[in-house]
Amino acid sequence: MIVLLILLIAVIAGSDIFSKDLSLLPGLSAKNAMLYAVGMALFFRGVIAGTLRIERPAVHALFGVWFGYALLSCIVAAAVIQYPGYDFIGSLLTLKSLLIDAGLFFLVAFYGPRTLAEARLVLKALAAAMCVASLVTVLDVAGIVHFGIRVGEEGVEAGRVFGVFGHANDTAALIVCMLPLVLASASSGRWPVRLLWYAGALATVAVLLLTVSRGAYAGALIGSAVAIWLCRRYVRPGRIAIAVLVGIAVVFLALVVAGAVEPQIRGILADRLLGQSRDIDVSEASSGRASIWTDVVLSMLSQPITLLTGYGWNVYSTMSFELVTHNYYLDLWFELGVVGVLAFLLIMGHSILSSLRALPLAAREDRPYFLAFVFGICMLLVAVFFSNVYKALPYIWMYVGVTLRAATLTEPENLARLADARPAVRGAHVRLGGGTPRRVTPVH
Repeated sequence: MIVLLILLIAVIAGSDIFSKDLSLLPGLSAKNAMLYAVGMALFFRGVIAGTLRIERPAVHALFGVWFGYALLSCIVAAAVIQYPGYDFIGSLLTLKSLLIDAGLFFLVAFYGPRTLAEARLVLKALAAAMCVASLVTVLDVAGIVHFGIRVGEEGVEAGRVFGVFGHANDTAALIVCMLPLVLASASSGRWPVRLLWYAGALATVAVLLLTVSRGAYAGALIGSAVAIWLCRRYVRPGRIAIAVLVGIAVVFLALVVAGAVEPQIRGILADRLLGQSRDIDVSEASSGRASIWTDVVLSMLSQPITLLTGYGWNVYSTMSFELVTHNYYLDLWFELGVVGVLAFLLIMGHSILSSLRALPLAAREDRPYFLAFVFGICMLLVAVFFSNVYKALPYIWMYVGVTLRAATLTEPENLARLADARPAVRGAHVRLGGGTPRRVTPVH
C-alpha cells in the first residue's frame, strides 16, 4: 500500500512538473484514477483484514459537513435561486476536483500507513516531490532544461516565477508549508543523503524568493512566530536562536542562487518589498487586494444572509468580479459562509493540536516531523490569507492526512496495540515505531 501511495505522489508531482493534465474524461485524469484505485485498494484491504474502522471521527464529520453543505449550496444555486449563467454541471466538476478529491487525498494518506515507519516514508516522498519540483524550476529558469515554467511578463506579475503549482502565490504558499518537512527529512538521513536534502531545501528557498510572494513571506515570518510559541515547551531557546541564524544564512545563499538564474530578481524583490509597501495608497501597496476584498465584502453586505450562508458553491465565478479573491478564507466565506470557513479551520486546528500532543510521546526520530508540521501549517494558514490555492491542495491534504496518522499511531493505546501485535523476541528490547523509548523531554 505504501508503494501505491508513493506512486500516487509521483504521478501528481509528475503531472504538475511536466504540465500535463493527463485527462482521460471530463472530470477524470490519470492522477484522479490513481487516487480512486488507491482508495479502493485501501477499502478492500480493510474488509479482507477485518480492520475497517473509522478513526478520528470528528475530522471525518467535519469533512462530511463541508462537502455536504457545498453540494447542497450547489443544488440550491442552480435549482432554487437560479443565478444567471450558473453552470451546474461545471460546478459539480469543480466541487469534485477541489473538495471531494481533496478529501480523498486526505483519506488515503490517513488510512494508508499502518506504522510510523510507513508514515515517515510517505512524508519523505512528499518532501522529495517538493525538492524535485523546486530543482526543475531553478534549472528551467536558468535555461538548462525546458519544462515550460512560466515567468510573469507584465504588471505586478512581471519577472515573478510561477513554479509548477499554478500561480506564483500558490507555489509560494505550498513551499512555506512543505519547507519545514524537507528540513525534517534531512535531519533523519545519513550525511551523503542529507546533502541531497539540503540541496533540495536550498533550491526550494530559491524558488520561494523567485515567486516574490509577499503573502508567503508574511506567512513564513508570522506563522513561524506562532509555531515557536506553540512549541515553546519542546524547543529550547538556544535551539531557536541557532535555527534563526541558520535560516538567515540559507536565505542569503538562496538569494545568491536566485540572482544567478534570474539577474533581475533583486530589483523585483526590492520594488515589491520596499517600493509597494511604502506606497501611501492601500490598494497599490496590497497589489489590489484591498479593493478586491472590499468589493467582495460589500457584495455580501448587500445580501446580509450571505454573511452566514454564503452565495453558494462556485457562484463567485458567475459574478462581475474580474479577479480571484486572493484570500482563501474569503473565498470559502463568500461561497460557503461560516460553515466552509469553520470546517477548514477546525480540521487544521485539530491536526496541529494532535501533532503537539504527539511530540512528548514520539520517538526522537519522529519529533522533527511533528515540529515541522506545526511550523508548516501555521505558515500556510497565514499565507493563504493573501492567496488562493488550487493545484497545491492534493499535497496539502496528503500532508495533513499522513501526519494525523502518525499522531494517531503515537497515542498510548495504539502503541500498546502495536506492541501486542508484534511477536515477542527473547532478550530483545521492543522499540515502538522504529524509534527510541518514549520520554517526555524537550527537543534538544
